[in-house]
Amino acid sequence: MATNGCGGAGAGCKVFWTTTDRCVSFAESRAGGYWFAAGGGGSQEQAKQNAVRFCQSGTAPPNSCKSTVAECR
Repeated sequence: MATNGCGGAGAGCKVFWTTTDRCVSFAESRAGGYWFAAGGGGSQEQAKQNAVRFCQSGTAPPNSCKSTVAECR
């Protein structure tokens, strides 16, 4: 999902995280730079919350990270 959503290996996309969780989400911030994170969980909501929390745990401006996609398999 992630590699294809990014544009594929031909576009330079690489796997940076794996999980056994049923759901995954990606979050990003473009507020004065670029930050991104992934999160997993048992539901879309839990995965979204984890992705946003991980994105915000670094140097991204406060409350700037937003979920961009969440999917369950």
